[in-house]
Amino acid sequence: MKTKFLNFLLFASTLFILQSCGQSYKIDSHEITETQNDEAIKTLKEFYTAYMLEMSSGINQKAEDSILNKYVTEELLIKIEKASLDYDPLINAQDAIAESIETLRVTSDEKQKEVYNVCYTDVYSENGKKYCIELSLIKRDGRYMINDILNEDLSEE
Repeated sequence: MKTKFLNFLLFASTLFILQSCGQSYKIDSHEITETQNDEAIKTLKEFYTAYMLEMSSGINQKAEDSILNKYVTEELLIKIEKASLDYDPLINAQDAIAESIETLRVTSDEKQKEVYNVCYTDVYSENGKKYCIELSLIKRDGRYMINDILNEDLSEE
């Protein structure tokens, strides 16, 4: 009887360990996805914070260009330049207000991999106008970069 109990205990323990390993693998796999997603969101928050602060502090084109070159692909910068827009499509406005950074929200698109939505509110507009920009990111040289503005027509005029 003692042998049957020990065999049952060994079997139950083995089953529990195997089940735990399977759950751990799923959790680890999910954490990898979350970590990559978090890295992309962190990159976008860094970019928008730096870019909007620089834009709101005055005109320093060299500093703005430095930020753009760090976070935006050359291909997208060329598309933006060729589009000849009278506003900045990365913020969907002509200028930025530093106080709006506090309202900045970055989320990943649940349906499309590497697509992110950046939204912020113009805190000084009469009704608190909300701006949202849909971006495509790519990983280049080990870091995320903005590769396209999906909700913006950047075709040449």
